[in-house]
Amino acid sequence: MSTFLSDILSNIHDGLPDNYLLSVEGIDRITDFNQKVKNRFDGVIVVSQSTADDTFIYQLKDNHIPSVVILRPIDNDDIYNIYSDDETGILEEIKLIAENGHKSIGMIGGRPEFVASIKRRRAVETGCAINALSLEPAAIKMGDYSPESGQVLMEEILELPTDQRPTCIVCANDDMAVGAIRACYENNINVPNDISIIGFDNVDYSKISTPALTTVSNPIGLMSNMAIKKLISIINDETDNDNPQTSVVLQPKLIIRESLANIK
Repeated sequence: MSTFLSDILSNIHDGLPDNYLLSVEGIDRITDFNQKVKNRFDGVIVVSQSTADDTFIYQLKDNHIPSVVILRPIDNDDIYNIYSDDETGILEEIKLIAENGHKSIGMIGGRPEFVASIKRRRAVETGCAINALSLEPAAIKMGDYSPESGQVLMEEILELPTDQRPTCIVCANDDMAVGAIRACYENNINVPNDISIIGFDNVDYSKISTPALTTVSNPIGLMSNMAIKKLISIINDETDNDNPQTSVVLQPKLIIRESLANIK
């Protein structure tokens, strides 16, 4: 499990009222909905990263099981949905990279079936176009959000000839960014003086990595707390007539630390 998902579960657990118990189950492990879900839970918070989860989400809806979907948008006004504006976070990062004098960047993306991976890569491409940056094709790698994949893929980027190597690598999450920093350390490449690395999510260790990681704060604490409150209000049939919206988009925040060099 990624650090990011562990943080989400920890936030949900900590915010749960004392009279509720938390049960965690992977959607891909639910082979019998009636046996594992129906009539077993008061409500469900669905931590969803892929449209492959839609079948399960609509089963909850069709069976009138109170639910809230977090992490990615759901195109249905009848499903309560809370997620972060990933594109804005990435665009802010790319703007910062350009302001620090970088002209060419690479990317270590996440799992291609995840909605966040698609949105973050698309935002990188858009940000490069807006800020006149070059996205080096040979330095675009797709990982799986783990530190190990970040390390392996950064090793491949470091094998590029020096004149083809970007000056900054954008990683789709902090776990892969830390793995990329490790690869640089093992190859005597200084971060950020030789190459800059930035992440996404602002997990707890990002501020104590060496160097401390420039990243985007993904508001998972707020997202988790809002999801719990909304779910309990649905369970208790407490209709908020003053706020009928079912989709909430939270804004991320750029966190500037030490892993991005100014090379002007």
